[in-house]
Amino acid sequence: MQSQAEFDRERDEARRKAELDCSSGLKVAPTEGWKESLAGAREEARAGAREEARAAGREVGLAEGRREGKIEMIHFCESYLNRPETPTAELAGLTLDELTHRADALLVECFRKSDSKKDVSFT
Repeated sequence: MQSQAEFDRERDEARRKAELDCSSGLKVAPTEGWKESLAGAREEARAGAREEARAAGREVGLAEGRREGKIEMIHFCESYLNRPETPTAELAGLTLDELTHRADALLVECFRKSDSKKDVSFT
């Protein structure tokens, strides 16, 4: 049979062990939850950053497409008007507004040329 002292000592050890288990569990549990929350937040941030990058890439692509379209229009109009083609490198140095202005001016000239051809009568 155990003496009261041995019984008290075992009870104290069991209580101390339970306290340590509890405190280490409290230390681990919030840390694991924090890590999971951080991982989730990182993934959300990455997904948001990817979407922002895609949107920015689309905008850059669309803007570049507009510029290329204006340059092609300028070359077409110059060809229609029997003018020498402005080098692409020169046009690439212009802003989109400058390209638009030049293309619009050339289109007006193309329409005038087209209208003057319609005035010819075949009678």
